[in-house]
Amino acid sequence: MITKQQWMEIEQLERICNKLENIQLKLNWDMLRTRKPDQQDDYIAIRDERIVGFLGLYHFGKKMEVCGMVHPEYRRQGIFTSLLGQALPQAKRMQYHEILLNAPANSASAKGFLSSLQVEYSFSEYQMTYYRQSMEAQKAAHPENEPAILRQARPADRADLTALDVKCFDYSEFAAQQYYEATINEPDSVTYIIESSGSTAGKVRLVFEDTVSWIYGFAIYPKFRGQGIGRYILTRLIAQETAAGRDLRLEVALNNPRAMKLYESVGFIPTGVQDYYLYPPANYIK
Repeated sequence: MITKQQWMEIEQLERICNKLENIQLKLNWDMLRTRKPDQQDDYIAIRDERIVGFLGLYHFGKKMEVCGMVHPEYRRQGIFTSLLGQALPQAKRMQYHEILLNAPANSASAKGFLSSLQVEYSFSEYQMTYYRQSMEAQKAAHPENEPAILRQARPADRADLTALDVKCFDYSEFAAQQYYEATINEPDSVTYIIESSGSTAGKVRLVFEDTVSWIYGFAIYPKFRGQGIGRYILTRLIAQETAAGRDLRLEVALNNPRAMKLYESVGFIPTGVQDYYLYPPANYIK
């Protein structure tokens, strides 16, 4: 079990790595902060009485993502390879249909390491930050008739929350149920149901990290699309969070141009890119 002091050291290590390469690691702190005491998904390397390496595993049903880092002064010593070997023994690997390694697209050190593993590029996603509200967005924020409302999710919404992940994000039913259990009561976050004409039209989740509000899991049922609901809800969230003095960020896959167009139209701009690499079973560390 990683102690509170060690988590502070990991945060400091992240800042060092980010500053050196001008990158933004995706360590999913909203998930790290809610790790259970018996959950063995985080691995550290200690040298000279300090943490110099970290690797975290993130589970999404039958898919697992891996992200980590090594202190610049301790690279090329096999530390991350060792952490992978600890984190991905054969028994754990066999439980997943897909394992993805994540790294900032502009990290030269990560690219060098990944090339040594012979992994296969899978996809990329933009990290986007809200910077202004366009005139179009301002008008959409105050329509004559509100197309939807936001309300906090209740236990009775479980079926819709999982169904939206299945329909909109291609989750398996098992993965959607697992994601629901992991996030619905997560501290420093809130899950909203989007309602239109008395029916559930979609969902969205906010995760609060320092002075930043992250938008996750934004989904609209197909039959409610094309009605301006997504744009309206985004502008509502923008108004709500900026009034509270918080920045807004989100992530979107590069192969989702429709979502990209929507986010850009209300004032989000790309501020970073994360690459994902498929770790084929044949290349797993033995």
